[in-house]
Amino acid sequence: MTEREFWKCTPRYWKLKLDGLRASQIQQYRNQWEMTRWAVATSMAPHLKKPIDPRKLLTLPWEQKSSAEIVATVRKYADIFAKLTPPAEA
Repeated sequence: MTEREFWKCTPRYWKLKLDGLRASQIQQYRNQWEMTRWAVATSMAPHLKKPIDPRKLLTLPWEQKSSAEIVATVRKYADIFAKLTPPAEA
């Protein structure tokens, strides 16, 4: 962005431009971590009997489920969990 473009832009345009730049930087950061995880998994593969899934090797923070999602899933399948879990003895 040139200086002239900067001084002619509106605050809304500036915010959108800044948000786009930040989103691009975050995506680039995540891609670097993904490539690193794949490189480690493939370099370990010759030394293992069975190749390891890169997601099992390292779960990245943006791939983890939030506790609210876990609670919602448990509530959704509560009847199945009740059938699989033996009754507690007092």
